[in-house]
Amino acid sequence: MADRPILRSTLLRAARLRCAACGIGRVYRRGLVRSELCSHCGWRFERGEGHWVGGSELHMFAIFGLSATLLLPPLFLVGFTTAAMAAVVAGSAALSVAGLRWSRSFFLAVDYFLDPRPDADDREPPGPLPAPSPDLPGLATRRRRGTARVR
Repeated sequence: MADRPILRSTLLRAARLRCAACGIGRVYRRGLVRSELCSHCGWRFERGEGHWVGGSELHMFAIFGLSATLLLPPLFLVGFTTAAMAAVVAGSAALSVAGLRWSRSFFLAVDYFLDPRPDADDREPPGPLPAPSPDLPGLATRRRRGTARVR
């Protein structure tokens, strides 16, 4: 079993958008296009289906907090005009796009810190699913009937 990583170094790697495991490989290839594996150590960034949902939640809360802190006070000072509200919406959208890479990178770092071992999903996928057993003909018939209705 791997030793527990140090939180500080893991978060510094996330701030540089690097692999949480080795600190060398890049989490993003370009723009918002994520790498699937670390090019240096082979760590799988998406450890399971839906893995980035946590990163998206972290992103949502961080951007809401930043938007409320940075953009709402000027709105109260200037007034609730259409132009001021449009500026707040545009600023919030800009913060959202700008912070997406870092929020997902920090989520990956925290996930690695909490569970540094590779998951079962990191192994090669098993082959195709076996055919239904002839001992259970009713199950195969139900599946055929159910799929025939879908159009």
